[in-house]
Amino acid sequence: MTDGDQARAIVIEGVEARCGPSERAGGAGNGGEVPSIATLPRKYFAGVSTQDLRSRDTDQLFGALRSHWRFGLTRNSGQSLVRAFSPDAGRNGWDAPVSVLQIVTDDAPFLVDSVAMATRRVGLGIELVVHPVLWVRRDGNGAATLSDSSDSLAHPESFIHLELERTSDDATLRVLEREVQMTLANVHAGVDDWQLLRARTTELAVEVLTQPPDVADAQDRAEAAALLDWMADNHFTILGAADFVTGPDGLERVSGSGLGVMRDSMNLAFRASDDWDPAAVV
Repeated sequence: MTDGDQARAIVIEGVEARCGPSERAGGAGNGGEVPSIATLPRKYFAGVSTQDLRSRDTDQLFGALRSHWRFGLTRNSGQSLVRAFSPDAGRNGWDAPVSVLQIVTDDAPFLVDSVAMATRRVGLGIELVVHPVLWVRRDGNGAATLSDSSDSLAHPESFIHLELERTSDDATLRVLEREVQMTLANVHAGVDDWQLLRARTTELAVEVLTQPPDVADAQDRAEAAALLDWMADNHFTILGAADFVTGPDGLERVSGSGLGVMRDSMNLAFRASDDWDPAAVV
Protein backbone atom coordinates (compact mmCIF):
# COMPACT_ATOMS: atom_id res chain seq x y z
CA MET A 1 0.00 0.00 0.00
CA THR A 2 1.41 3.39 -1.00
CA ASP A 3 1.53 6.36 1.34
CA GLY A 4 -1.36 7.88 -0.63
CA ASP A 5 -3.45 4.73 -0.33
CA GLN A 6 -2.75 4.56 3.38
CA ALA A 7 -3.71 8.19 3.88
CA ARG A 8 -6.92 7.64 1.94
CA ALA A 9 -7.78 4.55 3.97
CA ILE A 10 -7.32 6.47 7.21
CA VAL A 11 -9.74 9.18 6.07
CA ILE A 12 -12.37 6.68 4.88
CA GLU A 13 -12.07 4.60 8.04
CA GLY A 14 -12.58 7.76 10.08
CA VAL A 15 -15.85 8.42 8.24
CA GLU A 16 -16.93 4.79 8.60
CA ALA A 17 -16.33 4.98 12.34
CA ARG A 18 -18.81 7.85 12.51
CA CYS A 19 -21.67 5.74 11.10
CA GLY A 20 -23.99 5.24 14.04
CA PRO A 21 -26.46 2.38 14.55
CA SER A 22 -29.21 4.04 12.50
CA GLU A 23 -26.86 4.53 9.55
CA ARG A 24 -25.48 1.00 9.85
CA ALA A 25 -29.00 -0.42 9.80
CA GLY A 26 -29.27 0.14 6.07
CA GLY A 27 -31.80 2.96 5.93
CA ALA A 28 -35.51 2.50 5.40
CA GLY A 29 -35.46 -0.72 3.40
CA ASN A 30 -35.19 -4.44 3.86
CA GLY A 31 -33.14 -4.91 7.03
CA GLY A 32 -30.07 -7.07 6.55
CA GLU A 33 -30.93 -8.62 3.19
CA VAL A 34 -28.57 -6.28 1.34
CA PRO A 35 -25.35 -4.47 2.33
CA SER A 36 -25.92 -1.81 4.99
CA ILE A 37 -24.88 1.83 4.87
CA ALA A 38 -21.68 0.90 6.72
CA THR A 39 -20.31 0.21 3.22
CA LEU A 40 -21.39 3.62 1.94
CA PRO A 41 -18.30 5.79 2.66
CA ARG A 42 -16.03 3.82 0.32
CA LYS A 43 -18.65 3.90 -2.44
CA TYR A 44 -19.65 7.50 -1.86
CA PHE A 45 -16.12 8.93 -1.97
CA ALA A 46 -14.66 6.49 -4.51
CA GLY A 47 -14.28 9.15 -7.21
CA VAL A 48 -12.88 11.86 -4.92
CA SER A 49 -9.13 12.39 -4.95
CA THR A 50 -7.08 11.64 -1.85
CA GLN A 51 -5.94 15.27 -1.79
CA ASP A 52 -9.54 16.53 -1.71
CA LEU A 53 -10.43 14.04 1.04
CA ARG A 54 -7.45 14.97 3.19
CA SER A 55 -8.20 18.70 2.86
CA ARG A 56 -11.55 18.21 4.60
CA ASP A 57 -12.06 17.14 8.17
CA THR A 58 -13.91 13.97 9.08
CA ASP A 59 -16.91 15.87 10.45
CA GLN A 60 -17.44 17.66 7.14
CA LEU A 61 -17.10 14.47 5.08
CA PHE A 62 -19.41 12.51 7.35
CA GLY A 63 -21.93 15.35 7.50
CA ALA A 64 -22.09 15.55 3.71
CA LEU A 65 -22.47 11.80 3.31
CA ARG A 66 -25.07 11.35 6.05
CA SER A 67 -27.20 14.34 5.02
CA HIS A 68 -27.12 13.27 1.37
CA TRP A 69 -28.11 9.68 2.12
CA ARG A 70 -30.91 10.80 4.43
CA PHE A 71 -32.10 13.26 1.79
CA GLY A 72 -32.49 10.38 -0.66
CA LEU A 73 -34.08 7.90 1.73
CA THR A 74 -37.51 8.36 0.15
CA ARG A 75 -37.88 9.03 -3.57
CA ASN A 76 -40.49 8.08 -6.12
CA SER A 77 -39.52 6.52 -9.44
CA GLY A 78 -38.60 9.22 -11.95
CA GLN A 79 -38.44 11.93 -9.29
CA SER A 80 -35.40 14.20 -8.97
CA LEU A 81 -34.61 15.43 -5.47
CA VAL A 82 -32.73 18.74 -5.40
CA ARG A 83 -31.73 21.02 -2.55
CA ALA A 84 -29.15 23.75 -1.99
CA PHE A 85 -28.12 25.08 1.41
CA SER A 86 -25.23 26.44 3.44
CA PRO A 87 -24.53 23.87 6.18
CA ASP A 88 -24.98 25.12 9.74
CA ALA A 89 -24.41 22.94 12.77
CA GLY A 90 -27.47 24.26 14.60
CA ARG A 91 -29.81 23.90 11.65
CA ASN A 92 -28.35 20.96 9.68
CA GLY A 93 -26.37 19.01 12.25
CA TRP A 94 -23.05 19.66 10.50
CA ASP A 95 -20.97 22.60 9.39
CA ALA A 96 -18.85 23.42 6.36
CA PRO A 97 -17.20 26.54 4.91
CA VAL A 98 -19.09 26.02 1.65
CA SER A 99 -22.63 25.94 0.30
CA VAL A 100 -23.75 22.60 -1.09
CA LEU A 101 -26.03 21.32 -3.83
CA GLN A 102 -27.37 17.81 -3.32
CA ILE A 103 -29.19 15.76 -5.95
CA VAL A 104 -30.67 12.27 -6.02
CA THR A 105 -32.01 11.17 -9.39
CA ASP A 106 -32.15 8.24 -11.80
CA ASP A 107 -28.71 7.67 -13.28
CA ALA A 108 -28.28 8.99 -16.82
CA PRO A 109 -25.57 10.36 -19.11
CA PHE A 110 -24.71 14.08 -19.12
CA LEU A 111 -25.93 14.74 -15.56
CA VAL A 112 -22.80 16.20 -13.97
CA ASP A 113 -21.81 18.43 -16.90
CA SER A 114 -25.38 19.70 -17.25
CA VAL A 115 -25.71 20.42 -13.53
CA ALA A 116 -22.32 22.16 -13.52
CA MET A 117 -23.43 24.45 -16.36
CA ALA A 118 -26.67 25.25 -14.55
CA THR A 119 -24.73 26.07 -11.40
CA ARG A 120 -22.38 28.40 -13.23
CA ARG A 121 -25.33 30.15 -14.89
CA VAL A 122 -26.49 31.13 -11.41
CA GLY A 123 -23.02 32.55 -10.76
CA LEU A 124 -21.74 30.09 -8.17
CA GLY A 125 -18.27 28.57 -8.42
CA ILE A 126 -17.79 24.83 -7.91
CA GLU A 127 -15.09 23.68 -5.48
CA LEU A 128 -15.74 19.93 -5.37
CA VAL A 129 -17.85 17.35 -7.21
CA VAL A 130 -18.82 14.08 -5.52
CA HIS A 131 -20.77 11.77 -7.83
CA PRO A 132 -21.25 8.18 -6.76
CA VAL A 133 -23.68 6.02 -8.70
CA LEU A 134 -25.28 3.90 -5.99
CA TRP A 135 -27.39 0.79 -6.51
CA VAL A 136 -30.52 1.31 -4.46
CA ARG A 137 -33.51 -0.92 -3.81
CA ARG A 138 -36.76 0.92 -3.12
CA ASP A 139 -40.02 -0.47 -1.82
CA GLY A 140 -43.51 0.53 -2.95
CA ASN A 141 -43.32 3.71 -0.90
CA GLY A 142 -39.99 4.75 -2.37
CA ALA A 143 -38.04 3.91 0.81
CA ALA A 144 -34.38 3.13 0.09
CA THR A 145 -31.97 0.39 1.05
CA LEU A 146 -28.37 0.53 -0.17
CA SER A 147 -27.58 -2.45 -2.37
CA ASP A 148 -25.27 -3.41 -5.23
CA SER A 149 -25.42 -4.35 -8.91
CA SER A 150 -25.99 -8.06 -8.12
CA ASP A 151 -29.43 -7.20 -6.70
CA SER A 152 -32.00 -7.66 -9.48
CA LEU A 153 -34.43 -5.38 -7.64
CA ALA A 154 -31.97 -2.50 -7.30
CA HIS A 155 -31.44 0.35 -9.76
CA PRO A 156 -28.52 2.78 -10.28
CA GLU A 157 -29.14 6.25 -8.87
CA SER A 158 -26.94 9.32 -9.18
CA PHE A 159 -26.12 10.98 -5.88
CA ILE A 160 -24.52 14.29 -6.86
CA HIS A 161 -22.99 16.50 -4.18
CA LEU A 162 -21.41 19.80 -5.23
CA GLU A 163 -19.48 22.03 -2.87
CA LEU A 164 -19.90 25.65 -3.92
CA GLU A 165 -18.46 28.94 -2.83
CA ARG A 166 -20.43 29.75 0.31
CA THR A 167 -23.31 32.18 0.02
CA SER A 168 -25.72 33.52 2.60
CA ASP A 169 -28.15 34.60 -0.10
CA ASP A 170 -31.09 32.22 0.26
CA ALA A 171 -32.73 33.62 -2.88
CA THR A 172 -29.71 32.57 -4.96
CA LEU A 173 -29.94 29.03 -3.60
CA ARG A 174 -33.65 28.82 -4.45
CA VAL A 175 -32.90 30.00 -8.00
CA LEU A 176 -30.20 27.33 -8.21
CA GLU A 177 -32.66 24.63 -7.14
CA ARG A 178 -35.16 25.68 -9.82
CA GLU A 179 -32.47 25.90 -12.47
CA VAL A 180 -31.15 22.43 -11.64
CA GLN A 181 -34.63 20.87 -11.53
CA MET A 182 -35.34 22.22 -15.00
CA THR A 183 -31.95 21.03 -16.24
CA LEU A 184 -32.48 17.51 -14.89
CA ALA A 185 -35.92 17.34 -16.51
CA ASN A 186 -34.37 18.30 -19.86
CA VAL A 187 -31.54 15.76 -19.50
CA HIS A 188 -33.89 12.91 -18.63
CA ALA A 189 -36.29 13.85 -21.44
CA GLY A 190 -33.45 13.87 -23.98
CA VAL A 191 -31.99 10.59 -22.72
CA ASP A 192 -35.36 8.82 -22.45
CA ASP A 193 -36.29 9.80 -26.03
CA TRP A 194 -32.82 9.21 -27.49
CA GLN A 195 -33.77 6.24 -29.67
CA LEU A 196 -36.97 7.93 -30.81
CA LEU A 197 -34.98 11.05 -31.74
CA ARG A 198 -32.50 8.97 -33.76
CA ALA A 199 -35.37 7.23 -35.56
CA ARG A 200 -37.07 10.58 -36.27
CA THR A 201 -33.84 11.93 -37.75
CA THR A 202 -33.50 8.90 -40.03
CA GLU A 203 -37.14 9.28 -41.11
CA LEU A 204 -36.52 12.93 -41.85
CA ALA A 205 -33.60 11.99 -44.09
CA VAL A 206 -35.94 9.83 -46.17
CA GLU A 207 -38.55 12.59 -46.28
CA VAL A 208 -35.95 15.07 -47.54
CA LEU A 209 -35.02 12.76 -50.43
CA THR A 210 -38.65 12.47 -51.49
CA GLN A 211 -39.34 16.22 -51.55
CA PRO A 212 -40.51 17.50 -54.94
CA PRO A 213 -37.92 19.23 -57.16
CA ASP A 214 -39.49 22.67 -56.66
CA VAL A 215 -38.55 22.53 -52.96
CA ALA A 216 -34.85 21.77 -53.48
CA ASP A 217 -32.72 20.29 -56.24
CA ALA A 218 -31.51 16.70 -56.09
CA GLN A 219 -27.96 17.55 -54.97
CA ASP A 220 -29.13 19.70 -52.06
CA ARG A 221 -31.60 17.04 -50.98
CA ALA A 222 -28.94 14.33 -51.12
CA GLU A 223 -26.50 16.41 -49.06
CA ALA A 224 -29.17 17.22 -46.46
CA ALA A 225 -30.19 13.57 -46.19
CA ALA A 226 -26.56 12.48 -45.85
CA LEU A 227 -26.05 15.00 -43.04
CA LEU A 228 -29.13 13.76 -41.20
CA ASP A 229 -28.01 10.13 -41.55
CA TRP A 230 -24.55 11.09 -40.25
CA MET A 231 -26.11 12.85 -37.24
CA ALA A 232 -28.29 9.83 -36.46
CA ASP A 233 -25.26 7.53 -36.58
CA ASN A 234 -24.11 8.59 -33.08
CA HIS A 235 -22.20 11.63 -34.36
CA PHE A 236 -24.51 14.20 -32.84
CA THR A 237 -26.41 14.52 -29.57
CA ILE A 238 -29.98 15.32 -30.55
CA LEU A 239 -31.80 16.77 -27.56
CA GLY A 240 -35.23 17.42 -29.00
CA ALA A 241 -37.44 17.58 -32.07
CA ALA A 242 -40.94 18.71 -32.97
CA ASP A 243 -43.01 19.33 -36.08
CA PHE A 244 -44.17 22.82 -37.04
CA VAL A 245 -46.68 24.02 -39.62
CA THR A 246 -47.28 27.46 -41.03
CA GLY A 247 -50.27 29.16 -39.42
CA PRO A 248 -51.80 32.64 -39.54
CA ASP A 249 -49.36 33.85 -36.89
CA GLY A 250 -46.28 32.13 -38.28
CA LEU A 251 -44.94 28.72 -37.34
CA GLU A 252 -47.18 26.68 -35.07
CA ARG A 253 -46.13 23.56 -33.27
CA VAL A 254 -47.97 20.32 -34.04
CA SER A 255 -49.45 19.03 -30.80
CA GLY A 256 -48.08 15.65 -29.75
CA SER A 257 -45.09 15.77 -32.10
CA GLY A 258 -42.49 16.81 -29.53
CA LEU A 259 -39.66 14.55 -28.37
CA GLY A 260 -36.90 15.08 -25.81
CA VAL A 261 -36.61 18.63 -24.51
CA MET A 262 -39.31 19.65 -26.99
CA ARG A 263 -42.00 17.40 -25.53
CA ASP A 264 -45.31 19.19 -25.23
CA SER A 265 -45.09 18.98 -21.45
CA MET A 266 -41.62 20.49 -21.20
CA ASN A 267 -40.65 24.02 -20.27
CA LEU A 268 -38.01 24.78 -22.86
CA ALA A 269 -34.88 26.36 -21.47
CA PHE A 270 -33.04 27.77 -24.46
CA ARG A 271 -30.50 30.25 -23.13
CA ALA A 272 -29.23 31.84 -26.31
CA SER A 273 -32.13 34.26 -26.45
CA ASP A 274 -35.19 35.15 -24.43
CA ASP A 275 -37.23 35.38 -27.64
CA TRP A 276 -36.32 31.97 -29.06
CA ASP A 277 -37.72 31.47 -32.54
CA PRO A 278 -38.43 27.87 -33.66
CA ALA A 279 -37.93 29.00 -37.24
CA ALA A 280 -34.23 29.35 -36.44
CA VAL A 281 -33.94 25.71 -35.36
CA VAL A 282 -33.01 23.16 -38.03
